[in-house]
Amino acid sequence: MSIHQRQKRLYHLSILGLIISILIGMIGGVLIGLNPFIPLGILVLFGVVYFFFNNFETSVIAILVLRSSLDIFTLFPNGILGQVPAIFTAGIMVLTLLYFVGRLLHRQPIHIDIFGILLGGWVLLQGVWIPLMALGGLGLNSSFLMESVYEWIRYLSWVFIYLLVMQLKGRVLPKRILSTLFLSLVTPILFAILQVIIPTKLPEFLIYKGVEPGAVEVAYRVNGTFGHPNSFAVYLILFIALTFWKIETVENRWQWFILLGFLVFFLVDTKTLITLVMLAVVVMTVILSKLDLLKLISGTSFFAIVVSIFASSDFGQTRLGSIANTPLLNPHIDISRAILLARWDYNSFNWRISQWSYLLGKCQDYPIFGYGLGVSSFVSTNTLMPHNDYVRSLVDGGICGFILHLAFLGGQIIYLMFLLRKSSYCKSQHELCLCLLGVVLATVVGMLTENVMICTAFYMYFWIVLAVAGWDWEDQPAISLLKVTS
Repeated sequence: MSIHQRQKRLYHLSILGLIISILIGMIGGVLIGLNPFIPLGILVLFGVVYFFFNNFETSVIAILVLRSSLDIFTLFPNGILGQVPAIFTAGIMVLTLLYFVGRLLHRQPIHIDIFGILLGGWVLLQGVWIPLMALGGLGLNSSFLMESVYEWIRYLSWVFIYLLVMQLKGRVLPKRILSTLFLSLVTPILFAILQVIIPTKLPEFLIYKGVEPGAVEVAYRVNGTFGHPNSFAVYLILFIALTFWKIETVENRWQWFILLGFLVFFLVDTKTLITLVMLAVVVMTVILSKLDLLKLISGTSFFAIVVSIFASSDFGQTRLGSIANTPLLNPHIDISRAILLARWDYNSFNWRISQWSYLLGKCQDYPIFGYGLGVSSFVSTNTLMPHNDYVRSLVDGGICGFILHLAFLGGQIIYLMFLLRKSSYCKSQHELCLCLLGVVLATVVGMLTENVMICTAFYMYFWIVLAVAGWDWEDQPAISLLKVTS
């Protein structure tokens, strides 16, 4: 290219830059006139995108750590604050798409594994219920379509999170990611400490109190930064399992024993009985696989201590005693009587039986495809979730949805069994897969009486750990902090 042509090209680029600058200035002036926060938000958005692409590893880690602090905004249903978790998730999906487009344009590989494909396939199959509702082929009409769309997008976000973490493969050490995830505990635990120490002095929205008038439900329950104590409890189960993994794989264990004590204390203070059963499943899965008598005694003693702490309070005693007045332990109470008792005894177990009985009856009206994705609370008589993910899958998706739900759980178990065999040569990876298997089996049990599938933060962190568990831990590049060194 000649000097004259180069100067002419620079002249044209200068003119184009001047025109773009004038347009940006005019648009910015109009936006400031309308609302001064609009251009500020745009600048912040461009700053986030710029930082994301120029500091990819650090940005992804920061996103993962931050997520556990956002559910508290759901306690503000009116206004923009209540939409913060949804906006955050949408932002992650957009950034991930932009990143993938950039990788494809530069002909760079995108990392994915077999479980990522299975997870994506499961989510795509869930999307079938959206056109079915739009066409009037389900139990509820198209006026509930947006509820189904929102639920499907929530599932879709799981795929994006999984794929986003997979792009760190070969760039960040697996142990570095997992260790950094523990930082996500800081904000929820700080809020939980405040809820334990000064519950009466905190704002109302920071203290969870049950909506039912029974004595059991009005007790204070710790929920950290989560909207519901049960969601916080399920989240803690995952990090208790990760703490077990740390204890099994590090030399200096005392700080992890201290953390384990903290997590168990707050798990008990959520006053969620089913999570004690989930904890038992995790403990027994980890211990029984080792065939070590000392560890079996230690694990049994540990769980006995946890149950004793739970039963030491009036709430715990009432909660445990309420099981005796259900068909589960009382042969003199059948299903019909439990349903009648649920109207006045405020026993949450009998209430669940009554709810499940009603919803299973409604499932018979639309047995094949159900009522629609994420609409079980609208089918219910009290606008509450079923507190049973198996019943929920039957209501939402009928027999087909129920089969997909079982396949979803079965796929996780089979994949982890495959990883356990594959990672037998690497103790740290093998122990992690074992702890994750315990978590999956715990969710299988927890789904019997809780809405585990709506615990978005729990599943976000679970997918992160599961994605990392499938990497080749023995073949990693030299790494300084987060970035690969040259």
